[in-house]
Amino acid sequence: MISLLLIFLVIPGIFGEQCLTDQWPPKPERTVPTYVVNLDNPPMERWNQVVTAFKSEIIDILTFFKAYIIEISPNLKFLLISC
Repeated sequence: MISLLLIFLVIPGIFGEQCLTDQWPPKPERTVPTYVVNLDNPPMERWNQVVTAFKSEIIDILTFFKAYIIEISPNLKFLLISC
């Protein structure tokens, strides 16, 4: 316990606050895109703009989840056949 306390006292810079400058407004390469989801549209059309923008990422994450589910429980493979 004492050695852990000594580590905190010897290396205060690691655990102290950092002063970040030049963070606002965000640089163009760091800006987050915004989307308007119109809830008046039919449910199947509301997210078209977002899905189109992130199509490859959505496919990648679904592929990962399918592989992960099969890896942790091959018995659940029947659930993924229609996906």
